[in-house]
Amino acid sequence: MEDKELEAIRQSRLQQLKQQGGNAPRDAEQSQAIDEGRHMDLARILEPQAIALVKPEHSERVKDMLIKMAKSGQIRQQVTEQQLVGLLDQVSSVVSSSASKITFNRKQAYDDDDDFDL
Repeated sequence: MEDKELEAIRQSRLQQLKQQGGNAPRDAEQSQAIDEGRHMDLARILEPQAIALVKPEHSERVKDMLIKMAKSGQIRQQVTEQQLVGLLDQVSSVVSSSASKITFNRKQAYDDDDDFDL
C-alpha cells in the first residue's frame, strides 16, 4: 500500500515540476517585456547622452530612481546632462552625509605599579 501511495506522490510531484518548467519561457518573455518597457520609459525621460555620465555600477539604481520620479510626476520633461549632474550631486551628498562613522575606543592598559613595591 505504501508503494502505491509513494508512486502517486512521485507522479504528482513530477507533474508539478513539469508545469513549473513550462512557465520558464513565459517568465522570460515577461522579463523581456518589462526590460523593454523600462528602456522606453528611460528613452522618454532621459536625453540619450545623459545616462553615459553615470557610473556603470550605479546606473541601474539611478535608472530606477528616475523612472519612479517620472511616474510620481516629479519629472515633467526630458532630463538633460546638467539636470542629471545636479540630481547625482544631491544624491551623493545625502549618501555621504548618512554614511555611518566608525570610531574605536581603545581601553587603556592597566598598569599596576604595586608589583615593584617589595
